[in-house]
Amino acid sequence: MQPSRYYLHLEQLEDRRTPALYGVPWPDPSHLTFSFVPDGTDVGGSPSVLFQKLDAQALPGLWQGAVTNALKTWAVNGNNVNVATMWDNGAPLGTVGAPQGDSRFGDIRVAMRPLVNTALATAQPFSWTGTTWSGDIVLNSNFKFGVSGTPGFNSQTMYDVFSVVLHEAGHVFGIDDNSTNTSSVMYEAYEGVRTGLSSIDISNFQALYGKASSINLLGINVGGLLGGLLNTTLDTATTLLLTLTQPGDLSFQASAQGTLSSSTDSHYYKIQAPSYSGISQEVMVAMVWSQDGRTRPKVDVLDANGNPVAGAQVLANDGGTFTVQIPNAPINGAVYYLKVSNLNAASFKSADGYFLGVNFHNTAPITLSNYASDKLTQAHPMEYSTLTLNQNSLLHFTLSADTGTSTEAAEVQMFIYDADGKQVFSLVAYAGQPPSSAVIYLETGTYTVRFVAVPKTPGHLPPLKYQLLGEILDDPIGPQPTSSSGSGDTAPSSTWTGPSTTSNSSAPSGGTYTYS
Repeated sequence: MQPSRYYLHLEQLEDRRTPALYGVPWPDPSHLTFSFVPDGTDVGGSPSVLFQKLDAQALPGLWQGAVTNALKTWAVNGNNVNVATMWDNGAPLGTVGAPQGDSRFGDIRVAMRPLVNTALATAQPFSWTGTTWSGDIVLNSNFKFGVSGTPGFNSQTMYDVFSVVLHEAGHVFGIDDNSTNTSSVMYEAYEGVRTGLSSIDISNFQALYGKASSINLLGINVGGLLGGLLNTTLDTATTLLLTLTQPGDLSFQASAQGTLSSSTDSHYYKIQAPSYSGISQEVMVAMVWSQDGRTRPKVDVLDANGNPVAGAQVLANDGGTFTVQIPNAPINGAVYYLKVSNLNAASFKSADGYFLGVNFHNTAPITLSNYASDKLTQAHPMEYSTLTLNQNSLLHFTLSADTGTSTEAAEVQMFIYDADGKQVFSLVAYAGQPPSSAVIYLETGTYTVRFVAVPKTPGHLPPLKYQLLGEILDDPIGPQPTSSSGSGDTAPSSTWTGPSTTSNSSAPSGGTYTYS
């Protein structure tokens, strides 16, 4: 390598998201939006400096145009894929909301903050966990970016913003890194200025979204016209027709839109599972989200007789998005019903639209690790665990509470405190309700995690079992080895110890019942 070729080979483009489920297309690619995050917006605990840094290197219209062109370079190659810019209100990245179609910011948000020095940028594909982190692109403010072809751009000291965002946009659209083909913009290392996509990039994109000239029925709303009007009982369920796909396809094969008009409103959809030779079971995923945040919808998967399907796992329930996974769902013509309703009567504020999607696939189901679990009692209503992260990580949690046969209302509250005793996260799960979920970005370090059981009626706490499951959504990759004797990548990990009834931190004790 010539010393003057500053940009070649040694800089990793992104914190690699190896656990992320690539190959999941956006539910409604014809209406994708993107926004530029205002400076000062919280990005995982650090303020975004996008405008401050890039305005210093190029005129706003030039660098914003480069980002726009990078996204549209992909979109023009797909069937009915469109991206349009919109405003951004500066809500923190990861704010609870719709994973697509949130009116406060774009589906794809572009920001900048410090990252590890071996990462130029990071990006998230669409995720069934429901987080609004899906689609977000974060550039590393530790590096200098510019616009190739403009006065002042120096390829020896700057990285071309179009080329970097072009790579990250591939992740946004669901495409993983390419570790062997340097002609691909998805090659995992920065190779200098790119001008467009390679044939393999276009082929991979069209495998997810179809060719620009093709006809794709996915996204035609079969159920939306009747949602809330006629399908309020099992007998009047709207039939959703599946788009024919391959067994490993991770796109929504059927979708519907409707409106929950009251706290007791329920809508039913009927679907017949696909048939594949030699395959009797597949993973089934059903996902629903509120379009404006005025309701908390949930989706129940029922069998042909209207009974809940066994083995259903809640992946997301974060205040506006609800996802359920069934790891071993029978297929080959099996009939299912999807029931969309409010999570509970108290969660209904006013009439609100929802988006529902369903998928069957034979790839591995999402597996959540058991981080912490125990039983809290009136005598010991609180305990602590310790979480240690060896790298900055985006963590997805689901928390459940169970009081068995007791009719006493109770909840479990979870709090995370940093090394200084500052609360950085909280989550509440309610006995008798589905697990709650959340996604949080935490930096490297050791944290105290507190669990406290709180009854609705003081002094009436039944034995309450809690369980915290989770996964690391992002994997910051370590320095690339510079020779065959290099040390390689450091595997990201979280270490949990406990539980214990005592803590060395300054975390407060007790809790106040919150469920209404």
